[in-house]
Amino acid sequence: MEMNIDNLDLDKCSWNELISFFHKSYNFYLIYRLKDLGITAGQIRFILFLKMNENSSQDDLANYLSLSKGTTAKNLRKLDDNEIIAREVNPDNRRKHNVSLTEKGKELAYKIEKIEEDWENLISSNIHEKNQEVSKILKSLVISSIKSIKSEKMENGWEDEDFFKFSHHHHFHKGFSPMKKNLFSRRF
Repeated sequence: MEMNIDNLDLDKCSWNELISFFHKSYNFYLIYRLKDLGITAGQIRFILFLKMNENSSQDDLANYLSLSKGTTAKNLRKLDDNEIIAREVNPDNRRKHNVSLTEKGKELAYKIEKIEEDWENLISSNIHEKNQEVSKILKSLVISSIKSIKSEKMENGWEDEDFFKFSHHHHFHKGFSPMKKNLFSRRF
């Protein structure tokens, strides 16, 4: 059964419901576009992080993605089995492994970025306002939400890690450095 967009009463939806619906639409799009690439939506975060942070440690990945070391190792094993990543023992600390993308992984990263670009172009083609204006509004909402969380954190004694763990599903991968783990506690 096909959804009739004209029957959606979006005026009665809260921002959270609208954002959730938007996110679910994006995930549906990703699942459809990724099926021929042999990766899952969850693996995108690993691939894009490694594209921006070549030779990261498994600990860097676990910390950035707010995943346990076991979950991280399991995902990396799948990516390794599919020759998307390579793991090498860190010469400075033989108990740690450096992780990097293989050529296949780099090609996948490019395809993932293209899929994300296609999504943005697809959804913005139906927007009457200029794309830059919509992007500016969305960025303002993100900044406002972070400021609100920071304010709540101060008033209620939340730990720095609480928001970092909360935000791990979001794609702050562009320009991310593993050294900026406390990204949200230093700004604003």
